[in-house]
Amino acid sequence: MLDLILTRGLSLHSCEDFDAGISDHCSVLFEPAVPYVQPILSQPVCSSRGFYSTTALDFSKFYSNFFTNSEVSLLPDMTTDQLVLIFNSTYSTALNTVAPLKPKKQKARSSPQPWLNASTRALRQECRRAERRWRKDGLQVSYKILKDSLTTYQKSVSTAKSQYFSNLIAMNANRPKVIFKTINSVLNPATCSAPVGNLETCPEFLGFFVQKVQDIRFHLTPPDMVHSHGISPINFTSFKPMTPSQFSALISKMKFTQCQSNVLPGRLIREVLDTISPALLTIINSSLTSGIFPESFKHASVQPLLKRSHFDPSVLSNYRPISKLPFISKV
Repeated sequence: MLDLILTRGLSLHSCEDFDAGISDHCSVLFEPAVPYVQPILSQPVCSSRGFYSTTALDFSKFYSNFFTNSEVSLLPDMTTDQLVLIFNSTYSTALNTVAPLKPKKQKARSSPQPWLNASTRALRQECRRAERRWRKDGLQVSYKILKDSLTTYQKSVSTAKSQYFSNLIAMNANRPKVIFKTINSVLNPATCSAPVGNLETCPEFLGFFVQKVQDIRFHLTPPDMVHSHGISPINFTSFKPMTPSQFSALISKMKFTQCQSNVLPGRLIREVLDTISPALLTIINSSLTSGIFPESFKHASVQPLLKRSHFDPSVLSNYRPISKLPFISKV
């Protein structure tokens, strides 16, 4: 029996008390207004590709067989856009054959762990193999192997983490800002990140960024009011084709970034570069010779990033847009 109701964050309706006749306390009846929470029926499903140690070799074999001599003989008569179209079609076909898209449940992203290295990843794979073996046979010896593997992996991660932060502090001994930021990231890890993209948030970000660009353009000085200060413009009349050695040297210095516009993932481009470099060089030289930049290379995917990890992710003004261009367009 209750004489008093204590609530927090709830609204009460139809409160009344009455004597139940079995105690010297009164019974209190009430109706709380509990907000309805939409249940999560299932995890969002996305598509992903599986890349293995033999994927690059399988891609190279399929690409070489698919690109017949009849198609190569038509290359000199094609425009730059036609070359890009046929090469992208060939890449997509080869990639879908050796690494097809498969549905996969989307998991929450964990915070970055830069201290993980090849050794810790190998130990984690060993733990997974031991777990699958134990779940399959259910033997006590398999369970002991799993426990030993897990213990070894946890010790390796702890050692790698300690070594990572020790090196980071030693390298920035004279930079207190970096040290304080590192300590703060350990004691107060970021809990919010960019929201998962969906059909509802995309139009909101699009409208916000378009309006932001319009506001910036409105406050810019018109071109006819800008003084040139006597600087004459430089006009390029022609470009020299790139040689294979120049192309290889340039590619070796570039960073392979991931973009939705990339036909091939960055990690696969690095492994099959020897196979696809003649095709890429053909596209680049065609663009330099004709003076035409392919239309498909002018499109970028815009990704919103949170300006600070502690900012409210529900406020659009706390994001900044970054444009991701296809890898080949950067060459």
